[in-house]
Amino acid sequence: MKSKYKSLGILIPSRERINLLENLLCSLANSPDSNFLEIIVASDNCPKTFESIKKFPLQNKFLKYKALITPKRLYTIGTIKFCQDNCDSSLFCWIANDVVLKRKDWISYLVNRFENFFPDEIGLGCLGCPGPAFGITTKKFVEYNDGEVYHNGYRLHYADMEVGVRAVLMGRYIRLSIFSDLKHKGGKNDIPAVSVGGFYLKRLEDKKLYQERRKERFFLDPKKIKNPKADEIFEKLEEGLFNWPYSLNIPF
Repeated sequence: MKSKYKSLGILIPSRERINLLENLLCSLANSPDSNFLEIIVASDNCPKTFESIKKFPLQNKFLKYKALITPKRLYTIGTIKFCQDNCDSSLFCWIANDVVLKRKDWISYLVNRFENFFPDEIGLGCLGCPGPAFGITTKKFVEYNDGEVYHNGYRLHYADMEVGVRAVLMGRYIRLSIFSDLKHKGGKNDIPAVSVGGFYLKRLEDKKLYQERRKERFFLDPKKIKNPKADEIFEKLEEGLFNWPYSLNIPF
């Protein structure tokens, strides 16, 4: 594959749901561009998951393969950051462990589109709302975005809202068009990460943090704001509409 990038990092946070994770890894290994991939799959403090990913039989199909386990429970956002810290590739994307990629040429499509859209390497690409299911960015964007993709204070929710709004405001966002090529196989009855009560409490904590940071416009440097609709975006968000900006008919 022709690209100025030497590799694409694939960050996969995981905890249990081993069968879904194996499906994802196999789909990556069977990609025609698998030797362009640096795979970093991390078990969120789950030894059972870690033992499984260490033994994945198709590791040699990738440029690099790293099976890791977090030193403590980090939840989804923290585990993505843990993978990111262990990634050597300047261009990387994150994929939820219950996603199966159907389009064979998705890697070359994604890399080439990102490269063409952001020649300075500062950008964020996602499938609509930049949730933890799928997204792509670079280390240069991380540096530009105050040293992080998702804000470290979040654990499960609302981090995607913040980074998405920040990227839109900075004029550094591109919406990817490969949604139909992804098959999400999870569901609300397939969430072993935390108990229902614990899951709900973490969501409330994340929502409170989001609301506090939103009042400060996510501490974004005003000099970086390039979107002429910035005030309108924040007005909508402050009205309590926690939907992603494109659902509010705000162009970007």
